[in-house]
Amino acid sequence: MQYYLNDTTGIKIDSAIIFLASQTDLYSKKQLVQAYLINENCLLAQNVLDSLPQLTEEDIVFKNYYNIMLELCTQGKTVYDLTPAQKQTMYSIVTTNTTTATAAKNVLTLVYGEYYPEIIEQLYEPSIAGIKGNLYESFDCGGSPVADAKIYLFDENNELVTSVSPAITDSSGFFWFNNYYLSLLDTTALYSINTVGGFKIENPEFKTIPEWFNSSPLTLNLSKANREWYDFYSSVDSLYNGGNAIDLDGNIYVAGFTSIANNTDFLTIKYSPIGQRLWVKTYNGTGNADDMTIDIEVDKDNNCYVLGNSEGNGTGQDIVLIKYAPDGNQLWVNRYNGTPYNVDVPKALAVDLSGNIYVTGYTKPNLTSSNIITIKYSKTGTVTWVKTYNINPVNIASDIKVDFSGNVIVAGSTGTSTNMNFITIKYNKNGSVLWTKLYDSGVNDNIKALSVDNNNNIIITGNGTNVITIKYNSSGVQQWLVNNGGTVYDIVTDIAGNAYITGLFNTNGFTIKYNSVGTIIWNQTYSSIYTNGVDIMQAVTLDKNNDVYVTGWSASAPYYTKSFEMVAIKYNTDGNEMWVEKLNGNSPLQAAGNDIVISDNLNVYVTGRVYDDNIFKMATVKYSQCPATAMLKSAEASEIIENETENQKPETENQPWLYAKPNPINQSSVLAVNTASENECVIEITDIFGRLVKTLKVQGGYSEVQIPRSELSKGIYNISLMQNGKKVAVSGMTVIE
Repeated sequence: MQYYLNDTTGIKIDSAIIFLASQTDLYSKKQLVQAYLINENCLLAQNVLDSLPQLTEEDIVFKNYYNIMLELCTQGKTVYDLTPAQKQTMYSIVTTNTTTATAAKNVLTLVYGEYYPEIIEQLYEPSIAGIKGNLYESFDCGGSPVADAKIYLFDENNELVTSVSPAITDSSGFFWFNNYYLSLLDTTALYSINTVGGFKIENPEFKTIPEWFNSSPLTLNLSKANREWYDFYSSVDSLYNGGNAIDLDGNIYVAGFTSIANNTDFLTIKYSPIGQRLWVKTYNGTGNADDMTIDIEVDKDNNCYVLGNSEGNGTGQDIVLIKYAPDGNQLWVNRYNGTPYNVDVPKALAVDLSGNIYVTGYTKPNLTSSNIITIKYSKTGTVTWVKTYNINPVNIASDIKVDFSGNVIVAGSTGTSTNMNFITIKYNKNGSVLWTKLYDSGVNDNIKALSVDNNNNIIITGNGTNVITIKYNSSGVQQWLVNNGGTVYDIVTDIAGNAYITGLFNTNGFTIKYNSVGTIIWNQTYSSIYTNGVDIMQAVTLDKNNDVYVTGWSASAPYYTKSFEMVAIKYNTDGNEMWVEKLNGNSPLQAAGNDIVISDNLNVYVTGRVYDDNIFKMATVKYSQCPATAMLKSAEASEIIENETENQKPETENQPWLYAKPNPINQSSVLAVNTASENECVIEITDIFGRLVKTLKVQGGYSEVQIPRSELSKGIYNISLMQNGKKVAVSGMTVIE
């Protein structure tokens, strides 16, 4: 107690109490209250305090302050246990012109540090009118109160209102904005309430300050998903092309291509769960021409397989398969050149539990015809067998899967250039054909994708006049066939045998769930706010709870502008839309999501492309989900991370890290950096769109670097520590002044 009580007489407390108790003047009685508290005699201190008059402001403030101290004393608590109401009273005492104000200031400085007014002014007295309410998790995330969250005011341009400090929620989720600062705002302007990082407020609204007052108390809920981090990769034009995959440790692998010297090369990136680029690999074929990835898979040992089409040296288009070790070391490359016409095109890739790899596509023996080709590779990259299939002039594979018995299923199309039919081929593990199935709707039919369920049933889907979906049992007997309008792009099945397809219907994205006998359970469409825009879903996947996730692109403006955003949507198993998240670069030109995977802990990874800084970039984004109480501390690589205090400095010196202090930053803020190496490193400061704002060099080891405040406008920034071109640590900072 002694820290926050004024010294009494400088002699022993017991002697001071005896002396002060014998005095009758007001000053001595106030000193006696303090002496009793130092001696932890709460009852006697209360009796003396109750007897004091309240004739002046000094008397009233003194009594209010020591009433708080007595409450703590009788409850056996300290100033670190102040309730929100006590904090508000303490702060109001600081603002008075009394001698007790110094004692109150000492308490708040002890608890909150020198910047305590920025925090305390947000604490509340429930009886005061204003913008206030409670913040909860989303109902679907449990609906629990969210404590210690900062809530900000934004203007109608979605800019932070820096003149109003953030409201801070207490243990019950209660928040209150300081009325004094609200009174200085334009009462006719529109404002919204939201967080600046982590999970956002669900369905934010814009209202005037009087309207917010009238709406209070508010009940706010956090969103169900949080964009934890994203990365735009570019080396000239870099595009997603081949898909993504996830390993058993939650690392994400992305395949695409990058433009180099007017040609394209394979591009493969491995990210950690917090968004660090662990490695980046490119591959330039023997023809030093165009090389483009098609597919990517990861095996149970976290080895990565990249499939693509590569121009050879005198061999035309070859099928190329590359195996990378978990550390990015290239283990082998296999180039397949199969036909004298020099056109071999891969379409899909699958890996079995033994580490064998299967590739399908087509090969052209001459200008006008093509054969389906399927290749089995051993784990060491040796070709085990090659099978071709042709019953018509044109035969093209679209997809390949391995069932739970190790059999290989290939789906594609066969026919002529104007009349194609579905074809499904089942091989055993030795490459012998077990059966083939054809389907002809009477028009041009092309298979798009296939899936295998837990009972080795095969579901194929593709496009004719309508979307056609067919289920075969493991013996090739058709179980059902259904038609739906639109164009399909992907399919997946769950453990109960339900099938899910996604694609385009009219100008809207659609997702359909069929049960195991082909009955539609639900059919959901997604449309942006632009009625003449186009929304297309490209890929579908499931999590361990059989909730459904799709990605594609969504119109961000009327169709004629050709402006699109990457979009990711979650539906629960009953088909209810749970959340929609979008991402774009600094230009809305043709952004798109092309693939989506879910980790075991329900993190969502989407890959695609954006148009940013006048070039296309390969985009990878991570969304985290419930519980929303993770808030701003959910990941090191969040696009917005606020380091609340310098005490968040990592304890280990063996890992690289960096953070801004203080944050939000001011003219004297610095970046504290530990490179965990002796080599010089680079710090990249980027805005929320991924645009590079500033590059700083730092020496190896620990250092503090001055932040170039004058070069930064108001906003939120990512700060990345780069070593040898790799992102090894990420943090964030906010400029609000």
